[in-house]
Amino acid sequence: SSGINAEYGGTIEVPVLPDSIFASKPSLYASGSIFFTGLDLNCSKHGTINQLNRNSKLFRYTISNKDFISITPDGCCVSGVCVEKFTGKVAYQICEAGGPHRKYTEIQVFSPAACGKPRDSVIVPGGYIHTVPKSLFGGKLCDSSWLDSDNIIMVSIEGPLSLIAKINVYTGKKEYLFKELYSENMSFDVVDQIGQKILFSFSHLIPFSDRYCQGLAFVDLKKKEPVLNLIKPTKSKKRCSFSAVLFNRNEKDFNGVFIHPMGKKSISTLVAIPHGGPHSAFSTAFRHDVFMFCQIGYSVLLINYTGSFGLGQESINDLSGNVGDMDVEDVHYAVQQTAEGLFPNVVLMGGSHGGFIIAHLIGKYPDFYKAAVIRNPIINHSTEVGVTDAPDWPYWIMGLPYDAYLPPVPSEDAYTIMLEKSPIVLVDQVRCPVLLLIGATDVCVPPQSQGLTYLRYLKSRGITCDVRLYPNDGHALSGVASSADSFTQTHLWYKKHLEL
Repeated sequence: SSGINAEYGGTIEVPVLPDSIFASKPSLYASGSIFFTGLDLNCSKHGTINQLNRNSKLFRYTISNKDFISITPDGCCVSGVCVEKFTGKVAYQICEAGGPHRKYTEIQVFSPAACGKPRDSVIVPGGYIHTVPKSLFGGKLCDSSWLDSDNIIMVSIEGPLSLIAKINVYTGKKEYLFKELYSENMSFDVVDQIGQKILFSFSHLIPFSDRYCQGLAFVDLKKKEPVLNLIKPTKSKKRCSFSAVLFNRNEKDFNGVFIHPMGKKSISTLVAIPHGGPHSAFSTAFRHDVFMFCQIGYSVLLINYTGSFGLGQESINDLSGNVGDMDVEDVHYAVQQTAEGLFPNVVLMGGSHGGFIIAHLIGKYPDFYKAAVIRNPIINHSTEVGVTDAPDWPYWIMGLPYDAYLPPVPSEDAYTIMLEKSPIVLVDQVRCPVLLLIGATDVCVPPQSQGLTYLRYLKSRGITCDVRLYPNDGHALSGVASSADSFTQTHLWYKKHLEL
């Protein structure tokens, strides 16, 4: 047993969890129960921040009788747990474990027995579970998502927009909040929430003023009063413009966001950026790097290719087995449609899986792209599989089976497939100058087997290339110093090789 601090400095004894379970995000509700997510350490315990597909369960511990139960079944991944503090209802996102690292989920609700049996629910120890009807949900529940006993809110990804959705947990009815109060193509996020009092932010790719890049607002839905804009848009000189764009290739829709400078400052260069993930997405929310590019004079295209979040679960599934082809061709098609007749110079920037796509593009279309900047790229899945913190990933994205409890030893056929779909096989065709931005502490895409290996291959073939190594930063290069330097070096690389 282990102690938990109780009233007036006393302790209570709770059962020690099995060594195979790692508890996270505990939450207490008024009657004296603790809910938490338990990660199954018999599978990989690494990479859980970015890989939302790990085997996990929802657990409940009742303090009064020391009752410790698992609420959800084996073989699932649980995330986004939020407790309604007074009724003890728990909403959470759940999906099958394994597969893509981010997927659309069901939302389920655990109701304690004292709340009564909801319609279409199943009995579990201590209460009932029912699934929110009508659809899968793409987004994330907040830590305190309950508006009232019937409704929750979540940040929902819809195409290139990030929206705040109100969802009835019994009917599945979804309603987007605040969208109609602001300009078109605005993205939103929840900053904090207590019941029906919501503090939220809103932004798009153009700053609201010289001082603020996003807005902040408060609303009490219960009082039905107007939204109070704490930081609101003010009149400022319009320096750039943007729009959400829709593409269709092979009868499949995907999208992006195009931003360009206004006036004489514009230069004839398009910066094309495929996101990493690959199951993430670009939204219209403010990005410092994109706006700075626009200030310099570049136009920018952010591309949500097949497999991006916000395009639906079918799109995510489509990428398995088609990686290195479907995603790459989507990006090239989007660039062609945007650049034709307008931009004689197209350059590339991206990281992780976005870097994987870029390395394919500059090998497959060596005369089309004029320069590339790649952050911590995946270059060869066959050498990544044994060293990454997400060893299941190369299997799923290549369309190969993977057992999290008994990881397979890669077969000759598996190695061959991983190699053939990786951009390293196109290195002999690369012609454009390449700058690599490498985080030395990256455990997701370890640089020795990926980015730095690619650098050696490029150098040995006489390709103009260089590397910026950030010794104290990892996969995202999110440190203040490294993110600032990487942006500066990216612009200087383009300027040098395009003679701007």
